[in-house]
Amino acid sequence: MKKQVIITTSFPKDKNDYSGLFTYSYLKLNKLDSVVIAPHASKLKEFEQWDNVKIIRVKYAPEKFEKLFYNLGVPDNLKNSSLLSIFAIPWLIKSSLIAYNQLNKDDILITHWAFPTGISGAFLKFIKKDIIHINIIHSAGITILKNKKLKFFTKFLYKYSDKLHFVNTEHIKWFEALINKKLNKEKLILKPMPITTCMSKTMVNNVVTNTMEQKKANPIIGDNNILYLGRIVKIKGLDLMLDELKSIKKTNIIIAGNGNLKSELENKYVYAKFVGSVFGKEKENLLIKSNIMIIPSISNNGQIEGFPTTILEGAVNKNLLIISKEVKGIDYIFKDRINCLYYNPYKKGELKKIIQTLNQKKMEAMIELGYNSALNVLESYNFDFI
Repeated sequence: MKKQVIITTSFPKDKNDYSGLFTYSYLKLNKLDSVVIAPHASKLKEFEQWDNVKIIRVKYAPEKFEKLFYNLGVPDNLKNSSLLSIFAIPWLIKSSLIAYNQLNKDDILITHWAFPTGISGAFLKFIKKDIIHINIIHSAGITILKNKKLKFFTKFLYKYSDKLHFVNTEHIKWFEALINKKLNKEKLILKPMPITTCMSKTMVNNVVTNTMEQKKANPIIGDNNILYLGRIVKIKGLDLMLDELKSIKKTNIIIAGNGNLKSELENKYVYAKFVGSVFGKEKENLLIKSNIMIIPSISNNGQIEGFPTTILEGAVNKNLLIISKEVKGIDYIFKDRINCLYYNPYKKGELKKIIQTLNQKKMEAMIELGYNSALNVLESYNFDFI
């Protein structure tokens, strides 16, 4: 019987772990029997069964050193200890061997991230021609593949993948430029990231209706309640945002998330409230109490934002006004001064001026348009991998 085998470093530790939960949501929607190959970590079982999903967690180091994955993510984990990088090799070898033994004719192999997991998937496709290989590429993968020394691997990934899924239209253009030859357009698929629990349009409507009723019952009067939701790392541009907001009166600033810069920024910007990572009801309550969401992402060492899902969460789930640094490749959802406000994080005073000159009528109009745009995108999503 046909099944799908997934090699990923982004799978939840348990069903209450919201980080990586979208991966599990995808698998449930696909309804095929699935085998997930993910890294092991302290206190996790090596083998589990969640519904129709078999989970194999690969031991790639002595347990006390299994810290390369999970928590804040690989980039931040490596900043805490660069020596962890040596454990990427045993992880890749062992995960690839397990996948090889699991794959049969016509099975689907899904690999998360272009490099190095995608290269492992391409190599398995090279050996097993009768499988289907799908690689999911995010902005970090594009950043790595831009290295000219990796051009062979980029071409190898393209040749031995049946489909390449991108979260952003701009990423497709960059990938085409990297290959530098005419490509099979049917291989390159736009697959935006889902929000929270892969909601249908009906489910989204229910959430928004309930939220707006709560907001009417508990209106926000006077102050702007500004929310940042995401990782607290350099690429997110939080320091620039907080520098701009510190002198704005009647403004409450909530920073929800975690990352390697949290302690530093928390000590420096004492007027903002840092609440750590939030999930489920706690996250919903923050969104309900906020009326502006800011996404201040910047470019950092060549890495850029791919598809900030908080834009959709803000617009669809909770009806917030979105103020964002322009993220190229998602303009089919949000357009400046129509259903959101774009600003330049590096232009001193611009964000402050935008917030100070907002009026309620204009805010409500953009929120409504943003909600409708996000709904249209969600309606056209196909949450299956194929």
